[in-house]
Amino acid sequence: MKKIITGLCLIALGGCYSIPRTLPADSYLIDTRMGLMCHVTECYYLDLIGSSSDELTVAKAYGLPVKTYTWSTEQFVELMLNPPEQLYTAEKLSDHEYQIPNNAATTAAFKVLDDEDLLIYRIGGNSKGL
Repeated sequence: MKKIITGLCLIALGGCYSIPRTLPADSYLIDTRMGLMCHVTECYYLDLIGSSSDELTVAKAYGLPVKTYTWSTEQFVELMLNPPEQLYTAEKLSDHEYQIPNNAATTAAFKVLDDEDLLIYRIGGNSKGL
């Protein structure tokens, strides 16, 4: 299961990993080193966007033109860290951690990752061993 719960330690990339840091409920954390988007006690891997067929939901929330989108993880992160029309400002917390506000756009992005995690790992029963 790719969902990570606070306090739970996972063996990932040869080490032990838990939620990177605690942030207020009105924000999300993007961890580019671990490839995670976190909110309160839940984290999802950003690479889940690659299997999603719901990028249009995110695009609409970010005010992008209606068309077919297929984002790489890097493009998805770039969208969230540098949103169009200065929708919000990402705050750099470290060399790999960023805080972004909880708003309609970021919530849509998080929900798409949550939905993909649900479809692939929680309902589908697949596992990457994490």
